[in-house]
Amino acid sequence: MNWLLILLLAPGAAAVPPPVEQTTAQCGAPVYASDHLVCGDPELLALDARLASVLASAPPAVADGWVEGHAEWFRRRSRCAFLEAHRQCLSEAYTDRLELLGYLAPPKTAGSPASCRGADYTGTLQVSGDAAAGRRVLVDPRTGGVVGVAAARHRFGAWTPSLAFESGGAEPVFTRHDGTSFRCRAVPR
Repeated sequence: MNWLLILLLAPGAAAVPPPVEQTTAQCGAPVYASDHLVCGDPELLALDARLASVLASAPPAVADGWVEGHAEWFRRRSRCAFLEAHRQCLSEAYTDRLELLGYLAPPKTAGSPASCRGADYTGTLQVSGDAAAGRRVLVDPRTGGVVGVAAARHRFGAWTPSLAFESGGAEPVFTRHDGTSFRCRAVPR
């Protein structure tokens, strides 16, 4: 019998608790491989410090929708360690998150109404932002709350943004990092 198995099944063996939830790298005692890389790289460390500063100020309110929670983002960011382009993935993850958080802060710009439909969503949203600048903001017209901030898919090489868009002519396609997607068509005013 395997000695490791015996030790694990032995009475009194202590269970290993899950790691403490993090919002940024813990350079005093790094747990994840991505934390080790961030803590040893001045550029990544500066991005992490900037994110910590943004999170320390009043975090922007988010309506229910397609804005990835920070804990989920951090877990996905930590998985960059499994990619050959580990550093590039981390840099893109931080850049994406910082930009997204900036788009959640007021003031909101009015968008054009769009009829959206997909496998798990059908409804009307206000779509604003500049596709050429690489961001589209989706706002619930009833509440005025941001329900999504999409990044242009072509902007990232190693990182998958939580919500991406591709121009599809009159119907841009929005795809979440889990692969589900929906299309939005501008509604004439």
